[in-house]
Amino acid sequence: VFNTAKLTLVSVSEELDDDIQVLICVNGLVVCGSGSFVYVFKRGKLVTKLHEHKSTVDHLLPVGRGCLSLSSADGLVVWWDLSQFFDRDTRRTTRRKAMDKEETVTDDVEQTSVVHSFRLPSSFKVMCWAHPPTHLNKILLGGANGEVQLWNYRTQRHLYTFKLNTHLKTDYLRILTSKEGQKESRIEPKVTAIEPAPALDVVAVGFSDGRVVLHNIVYDETITTLQQGSMQGSISNLSFRTSLIPTEADDSPSNIPVLAATGTNGDVVLWDLTARRVQHTLKGSPFLLCFSSQ
Repeated sequence: VFNTAKLTLVSVSEELDDDIQVLICVNGLVVCGSGSFVYVFKRGKLVTKLHEHKSTVDHLLPVGRGCLSLSSADGLVVWWDLSQFFDRDTRRTTRRKAMDKEETVTDDVEQTSVVHSFRLPSSFKVMCWAHPPTHLNKILLGGANGEVQLWNYRTQRHLYTFKLNTHLKTDYLRILTSKEGQKESRIEPKVTAIEPAPALDVVAVGFSDGRVVLHNIVYDETITTLQQGSMQGSISNLSFRTSLIPTEADDSPSNIPVLAATGTNGDVVLWDLTARRVQHTLKGSPFLLCFSSQ
């Protein structure tokens, strides 16, 4: 753990048995997926080791008082309640909100943290996921088949499927010819990144062919499509600028909405969403991308 203000090392956790595949923060807790376990750290110390998966945990998503974990190998999704590990003030606020909703709250740290679990269809391989703000108990799942599915993780129900690749022109689709039967087959680009926009009900969806689609998930309508260069590879991460500064001039650099998109070659492309064009390209090799509030 580093202090980002001074870039100094704060704490180092103990070494885990397997490589860490994914890492998130939930109300002061650091949660990581390593092997088939979910580890929870607090101030650099391991507070619990959660086990419900049989396969490698490769996706984590913070939601409400806990997080969701996913092992894409078998499609198992587990909803964890981590409120028992929060600080006392945070736990008191959580208890008050839960009582208002008539939910059961316990102070027993030894009690299991699993709320419930469910499996996704074997035909749908998850590549990425996101929790759209203001959409209670809803998650968006991006698949290897090019689909984005909307699920309710509380009721464990599949609600809707957004087929964003239906908006593609024919020149975006790759036509492959099989050597055996000389049969043509169409390969749909994979969904590789999903990021909710500051604008409500809008998400950015990145594809393996370098496209970024801004889509309204309420009306199921594509707002615009941005295409990165072929040399930049597939979209690996997306992040919106959220620190807009009100100015008198609407075209001020401080007032332009920007979307940053990384390609697998390491470039960061900054998109001017007003003009819908590339504002700047940063050459490099980042593995994680996030806009600061500063």
